[in-house]
Amino acid sequence: MRRFGGMASSVSSRKTRILCGKDKTLKRVLQISMEEKKQRNSSPHPSTPLPDLKTLKLNKEFKRAYYQGKNKATPYFICYRVKNRGNGTRYGLTTSKKVGNAVCRNKARRLLRAAIQSVRPYMENHCDYVFVARERILTVKSYQVAAVMKGCLKELQKTGKDSKKESPNS
Repeated sequence: MRRFGGMASSVSSRKTRILCGKDKTLKRVLQISMEEKKQRNSSPHPSTPLPDLKTLKLNKEFKRAYYQGKNKATPYFICYRVKNRGNGTRYGLTTSKKVGNAVCRNKARRLLRAAIQSVRPYMENHCDYVFVARERILTVKSYQVAAVMKGCLKELQKTGKDSKKESPNS
């Protein structure tokens, strides 16, 4: 066996032997895990494609969301939503020094990003979202943040539709 290239080939051949061997339970476990992975990656609405997520970078884009957008406060973050001019779905994250030191702020941003990826189907097209982290986000897991974010997005969509219905009657 060669020193550099031989290890990779022996590892891959070992995996092949395990998969093609007589161990049917391992084969079945791998099939189940692949099926679960496919189900997780599929969107809840297969007919509508998921929107592209881009990030907000300019200060004026954040300010526009703060001053013109609808907002919803939760214990872990504040969410602002504002329609944009056809630039797809975009999001921005803000963490102030009130959240903690750099390590804590980075953790808060990671938690928010993970939650955003899991609730992507619930985000509207052609909207900008700004999430401002609060101190309490550091005490919870990402799935808890995602559950709260899902409810928050549904609430913002509901209030956006209510305001559209009321404006033509006035």
